[in-house]
Amino acid sequence: MSPRVHPAAGPLAATCLDLPAGSPGGSVELFLDLYTGDKPLIPARAFMLAPAGPKPRLPAGLDLLSVSGKCLEGLAFGRYVTALRKALAGSIDPTRIGILHLHHLTFGATPALVRALPTHPRIALVHGTDLIFAEAHRDQLQVLRETVRAADAIVVPTSAVLRTAAVGGSPRRGGGRTHQAGLRLGQAVFDAASLTKILAVWSSIGALWEEGKLDLDIPLGAFWPEVGGHPLGAVTARQLLTHTAGVPLRAQLKNLYGTDPQDIRDGVLHEALHRQPGEVVEYTDRAALILGYLAEHLSGQRLDQLAAERIWQPLNMDSTRFGPLPAEIATRCAPTEFDQDIDTHLKGIAHDFSARLLGGVCGIAGVFTVLDDLAVFLRYMLDDVATPGGAGFGPAWTAESLTVQTGALEPVRGLFWHPAPGTDPAEDIWVHYGFTGTGMWISPRLRRWAVLLTNKLYCTRDRQPLADVRNAFRELAFN
Repeated sequence: MSPRVHPAAGPLAATCLDLPAGSPGGSVELFLDLYTGDKPLIPARAFMLAPAGPKPRLPAGLDLLSVSGKCLEGLAFGRYVTALRKALAGSIDPTRIGILHLHHLTFGATPALVRALPTHPRIALVHGTDLIFAEAHRDQLQVLRETVRAADAIVVPTSAVLRTAAVGGSPRRGGGRTHQAGLRLGQAVFDAASLTKILAVWSSIGALWEEGKLDLDIPLGAFWPEVGGHPLGAVTARQLLTHTAGVPLRAQLKNLYGTDPQDIRDGVLHEALHRQPGEVVEYTDRAALILGYLAEHLSGQRLDQLAAERIWQPLNMDSTRFGPLPAEIATRCAPTEFDQDIDTHLKGIAHDFSARLLGGVCGIAGVFTVLDDLAVFLRYMLDDVATPGGAGFGPAWTAESLTVQTGALEPVRGLFWHPAPGTDPAEDIWVHYGFTGTGMWISPRLRRWAVLLTNKLYCTRDRQPLADVRNAFRELAFN
């Protein structure tokens, strides 16, 4: 993506669908629902093509472009795009526009709108027809590729799996929205699952580290009485963050310790090690659970309070919180797996059993969030100066974490983050996943981030389909 100097943001989006007004189809209905009417969901300058026949009755806020010659390829396609660009440029006051919403990414309106307003940020909204036409027409494939490279954010809705995807870079903000049955635009809440380890634990530990309250390389037993004299006392915070601490691989909290939160805490902190610290890299949920307890010990606050006060509130991540969610928010939550105990899909209640056992708050999982909040979080990691507000951690913690910390051990790990599958650590593309189908990537070298939120557990526990989607999405976002 080439650098751009953005103009002062106006109050409106600019968008164009190069179909004649009155055309049937779901994409037209969505377009009109979003941008037109007396009280549109998104205030915008919205355009469609003037029909060849009688002018239909138009909703408020829809303007028509008298441009003919629509086609899909060849020299005529180039002339059509040029004509659309001129019509759009002559109809739009750039100072009133804050962002471009690009629809039908393989058709002429997308390159025409980008060329008419070349300095404005862009959100690309993928339609199913884009993939069909890109496969069938070479010019449409090229338009799609150019649009993806030029977009500040990409939104990919599907019917089978509610999926919201965004790609962004610093200091631009990537935002994602989705429109699905049962969920209104921009309000989809997701069970973040193991992204909790980043949003709550990693960030809070980073704040304590930057304040000088935590040395990553001093054995925990030297300053934490709860683990003194127990096997965990020989472990360091760095080993927990790199999954080299040797703690048991599975949580199994209820089976081992019962249901009382204090009994669970005592059991986890006093448990024997599975291996010698520093011997191997083995991912375990217990590392985050222990670090959550450590953060509570050092701060004197519950993990949910610490994360909210030190991380989420300063960054205005107003829709990020631990569950269970109140009813008015749970209605906007993407459901996850069917739960036989309640005879319905989990919605607003953490899918992770350990989080539910501990009342919704623990280091393993339990956080719910939205795409916009994750965009703010990742932008802050890339450029804390350009992001309004400031979290408790800063660039020193980010740099420490997004560096190989496991020496010659495999698989390679940073601090909770790890290099994205299919990449070399030298490429500097880092990722963390969540079991419910969430994931976020970041690359300081490329100054880019990406988020993929799904509720794939609604459909299946099969990992491979989502792994394929994640890898394809990462390639699209960073290559």
